[in-house]
Amino acid sequence: MISNSDMTINRSLFAYALALILSIMGQATVAKNRLMLIDQHGQPVCNTQFSSLVRVAPNLYFGAIEGQHQSLPFDRNGIALHISPPQGFSFVAPIGWDNAQQNSEAHGSVDGLFEVQRAGLHGIADTHGKFVVAPEYDTIQPYNGGIYLLRKMVPGTAEIKCRLFDANTRHLATAECKDRKCEKDTAGEGLIGFSVRPQINSPPGARPLFGYCDMETKVLIPPFFDKIGPFKNGLAIVHTTDPRVIKLGVGQTNNAGARAVFIDKSGKFVEPTIIPIFPFDEDGLAIASSASEPKLLGVINQKLHFVVPVKYASLQRIRRQLFAARAPGANNWIAINALGDKEFDFPENVARIEFNSDNNANFFVVMVNDAKLKPPSGYLPHDCLIDRSGKVVIPSEYALGSPKFGMLYSISGYRSERNDCVMDCSGKVLIPAQKAYFDIVEPDRIIKTVLDEKFNSDDWKNQDGWTNRLELFHQFLSEYNLVGMPYEKVQSLLGKGQELTNNVPANVCRCSYSLVSGGCGNGWRGFYVEFEDRVVKRWCFASFGGESKQGWYTENMVFAPDQDAWQEKMIPKPKQ
Repeated sequence: MISNSDMTINRSLFAYALALILSIMGQATVAKNRLMLIDQHGQPVCNTQFSSLVRVAPNLYFGAIEGQHQSLPFDRNGIALHISPPQGFSFVAPIGWDNAQQNSEAHGSVDGLFEVQRAGLHGIADTHGKFVVAPEYDTIQPYNGGIYLLRKMVPGTAEIKCRLFDANTRHLATAECKDRKCEKDTAGEGLIGFSVRPQINSPPGARPLFGYCDMETKVLIPPFFDKIGPFKNGLAIVHTTDPRVIKLGVGQTNNAGARAVFIDKSGKFVEPTIIPIFPFDEDGLAIASSASEPKLLGVINQKLHFVVPVKYASLQRIRRQLFAARAPGANNWIAINALGDKEFDFPENVARIEFNSDNNANFFVVMVNDAKLKPPSGYLPHDCLIDRSGKVVIPSEYALGSPKFGMLYSISGYRSERNDCVMDCSGKVLIPAQKAYFDIVEPDRIIKTVLDEKFNSDDWKNQDGWTNRLELFHQFLSEYNLVGMPYEKVQSLLGKGQELTNNVPANVCRCSYSLVSGGCGNGWRGFYVEFEDRVVKRWCFASFGGESKQGWYTENMVFAPDQDAWQEKMIPKPKQ
C-alpha cells in the first residue's frame, strides 16, 4: 500500500510541471474538447485542462494532456500521485478497478492494477511499477466479474495463445484456451462461458454451442446451449432447443427456436416452466415469464417463486426494489414495489423510464411524448424529473441526465446551440448553462468538457467508424466552402475518403465519408463528394441504400439548427 506522503507532491510543483509540459507543446494545437475537474459549484479543483479525463477509483483520476501519450494520475483534490508504470511502459487502462470501487470508498490510498504497453506488447503492472503479468501479450480483453482474456500470436505462425487472468485474486491461469473460445460477459461465480465452433464436416447450418469452464479452462458444463449468460445467485440464463424445455411452451424463443431457461452449476434445468427475461439483480430478484402465460411478465425471487404475479405486458426495474409496470391494454405506467404493491402513477404519455442507479435518491427521469412541447427537436428527447410519489419536480423542456448524488444535468440545445447546466433534484441551477458537457462522478466532483465550436481536423480524422460525426460536419460546413474546394484541401481536412467507382463517369472522382454508423452495416450514413478536375463540384447525403432523396448540393450550405439530422433544412451560404 502506498502512503499519503509517498503519493503527494506540492501543489505549486505540480502546477509548474503541467505548465512546463504545456509550454513545450506550444499553442499551435488546440483540442476540440478540453476537460476539467470542478466541484458542485462549478469551481475548478485544479487549473489544468486535459484532452481526456477519467475517474478510475474513489481517489484516483487520470488526465491526459494534448500531445502527450502518458496520462497524469492525481487525487480528487488535484494533487499529483506518484504512480508510475514500469520503466519505458505507459498506462493503457485500469484492471479490475470496477470491483475495487464498489468495495471501498476510502480516500488517501491507491493500490491496484493497470494494463501497460510498450511497442505493441501488453502486460499488467501494479501501482508500484512491478509486473504482475509479463508484457508479452498482443491484447488484454476485459470480461465481466474481473476476468480478462490475454491473447498473443505465436511469431511466424497463425496460432494464437490465450490465457485467463483473474484481477480479484491476481491469478494468471496456467492452462491455455486451445479448442474453445471464451465468451465476453459470461463470467460469474467461478464459471466462464465458452463456445465451440462447428467443425468443417458439420451439417449445413450448424451453429456454435456454448458451455462453461473454470479459470484453467476445465469443462464444468458441456457445450449444449445456443446462448448463455453469467451465473448469478447460483443460476444462469441459457437458451436451448432441448425438447424437454421447448414442449412446455414456445414463448420467448429466438430465431433458432431456442427458449430461455435457468440452469444450475451442474448444468441441470431449473424450473423450466419459468421463462427468465433478465438475470437476478443484487437484491435476488429477476423479471420472468411463465410457460402458461409467455406473453406476460412478473418478478421472481431466488427460490423461483413469483413475488409479483405474471400479469404485466411491460415490466422494467427502475431502482432497487422498485419496478415500472404496464398492464395489458393500458396506456399509462405505474410503479410497483418488490411485493407487487402499487406505489404511484407515472405521468401520461411516457415513452421511456430510466433506471436510477443512485439508490439514495428517490427521483426518476421520464421521457414523454407531447406534441405541444417547444422548441421541437429531432434529436433531443423531452424529459421530466419525478419524485417517489409521481409528482413532476422538473417539467419537460429538454433532455435530462440521470440523477447522481442529488444532481443532474440538463441539455438545452443541440449542436451549435447546445448549452448544458447542472441542477439539483429540486430544479435549482447549481452551474449555469454553458457550452459544455457535465459528468457527475462524485457528490462534489464533476468532469466538465468544454466544447470548442471550431472545426478540428484531427478530431474528425481520429473518430472511428462507429462515432456520430454530424456535429463536426455541421462545424465544417459552417466554416468552409465545400463546393469549389480543391481535392488536396479536402483530403487535408477530412482525410482520404473511400473512392466510389460504380456508375461514376471516367472524368469524375467520387468519395464517401462516414457520419454515423451503427452496430450493423445498414446503419451507415454519410455523404458523397464528387470532384471534377480535382475540384468539388457537388456533394450529397448518403445512407446504406445509396444517395439521399434530398439530392445533390451544388451550392455551399449549412445546417439549420434543431432539425432532424436526415431531414435537415439546409441554408445556402452567402457567396464570398
